[in-house]
Amino acid sequence: SPRFPAAAEGSLRAFVEAGGDLVLMGGRAFSETLARYDGQWKTLPEVRRAIATDEGSRHVLFDFEGGDLSAWQRGAGNKDGATTLETDAGYRGSAMRLKLKEVSWYDVFRAALPSTVPEDHNAVVLWAKGDDRTPQLFVEITERDGARWSRAVDVSTEWHPCVLLADTFLFKADWSPKSRGGEGDRLRLANAAKMTF
Repeated sequence: SPRFPAAAEGSLRAFVEAGGDLVLMGGRAFSETLARYDGQWKTLPEVRRAIATDEGSRHVLFDFEGGDLSAWQRGAGNKDGATTLETDAGYRGSAMRLKLKEVSWYDVFRAALPSTVPEDHNAVVLWAKGDDRTPQLFVEITERDGARWSRAVDVSTEWHPCVLLADTFLFKADWSPKSRGGEGDRLRLANAAKMTF
């Protein structure tokens, strides 16, 4: 079947990686990922469009209007690199801009979440753009217990909304508690403590 629930992706991946057998016959299996939204099964593009336009249920985590970026701390493989963090004009209002230069291994900025994500929220929405040399943005969320979850986001040279469903983040075992990342485990946004770009 081309249709597959997004919430089961991690379990299927763990099953196959553990040596489980999977037989796929005909068609393009899993080419249409589905998620429950507003009581209905919808494709991920449909869910993303609905979330991106739903202003009423948003919970703002970071607001860059004041220009204060002091909460964002840098982590880098080459701390002498000329990477900077600054505010700039965004899609609407101000945005945070990372100017990465002389990157060696990794170069990120992270901040503690200033407030708790409501229990019923299961997506992170952000507006992003890159440049001709930056086709993707790396996003990592660390939960209060230290469990790390990440994913890459395709970006273009134009601003567009990125809707990151919690179920689409992959577990990062390094530096995470050994009790996390097992079958059925997933990012719980209500437990999110830090965000890294």
